[in-house]
Amino acid sequence: MKSSYKIIVLLSLIPQWLFVQWAANNSRWIEAYYSSNIYPKMYAFSQFLWHSFSFSIGDLLYVVMGIWLISRIRFLNKLKTWLDIGVFCAVVYFVFHLQWGLNYHRLPLKDQLNLSSGYTTESLQEVTEKFVNKTNLLHQRIVESDSLEVVIPYSNKQIFEMSQQAVQTLNPDWIAVTYSHANVKTSLFSTGLSYMGYGGYLNPLTLEAQVNRKTPAFSKPTTSCHEIAHQLGFAAENEANFIGILACLGFDDVYFQYTGAALSVRYLLRELYKRNPESATLLSNKLAIGVKKNYKELASFWKGYENPLEPYFKKSFDAYLKANDQKAGIQSYNLVVDLLVNFGIDKQTDLP
Repeated sequence: MKSSYKIIVLLSLIPQWLFVQWAANNSRWIEAYYSSNIYPKMYAFSQFLWHSFSFSIGDLLYVVMGIWLISRIRFLNKLKTWLDIGVFCAVVYFVFHLQWGLNYHRLPLKDQLNLSSGYTTESLQEVTEKFVNKTNLLHQRIVESDSLEVVIPYSNKQIFEMSQQAVQTLNPDWIAVTYSHANVKTSLFSTGLSYMGYGGYLNPLTLEAQVNRKTPAFSKPTTSCHEIAHQLGFAAENEANFIGILACLGFDDVYFQYTGAALSVRYLLRELYKRNPESATLLSNKLAIGVKKNYKELASFWKGYENPLEPYFKKSFDAYLKANDQKAGIQSYNLVVDLLVNFGIDKQTDLP
């Protein structure tokens, strides 16, 4: 490519950035035209290209991109190298937003579902108690003793296929994407993800959902459904969490229901501890010992990969989320509590 063309591509970053800033303030337009019309076509095309591959094309693409960038290091003293890197950034920025990233600026799910914002401590306590009871009941259906942890009997492939089925049970009125093929894959970088503290991610360039194969099976149904929610166009982490939980709870499989309920309890209790520690402690004490063993298994796994660099990875992801209109950053995951509580209160119904 001629230098003049490269300069034009590099300068395109300016109108691209301006458009993204405009999109952040025009969520209804993004919802109506991009998330509901353009993105489903982008996703269908990506599905056509990549779903038949059993391995992650996106991870391989990251490797190629990384090798190219590393190969440029020894030429950093040349203006041409910086121009090439600038063109690379401009192209990736464009593809990221066209392919998926504009979903960060769509109409919030709570507005689509006509849910309230905020909740009282009493409402939080009520919903938390329901989920504690639900988790205990599901635990009793699976194991003979309340002191036994639940062991998920499915392979990764089975979990991924069942996650697709679980997502298909959701209300299609607020999901524009047709999810016809399981496109969830274990990440080639699972060891690295473990040290970084991540259970999975969506590759925004190929729209493949990636799950850390090393994580305990107990967490994989909710993680898989969470990443599928991202594929459906729900970029916000709290919304992906909510959809993942809703899919697991509504699926006709007791193991999926259990993981969905148990994950909800963790988020709800964490928030209740901030508001009413005594009530949170009482409800936590009601949980079956086996449920707590599943939590401990998950905590032990992540503890085994703790390292000095993990906080920096988390800070980087926090900055990424904030740059994409997620003002709470990495704390966005915890905002799922607002959706869980208000879905139950406003709709005057229990979650599935």
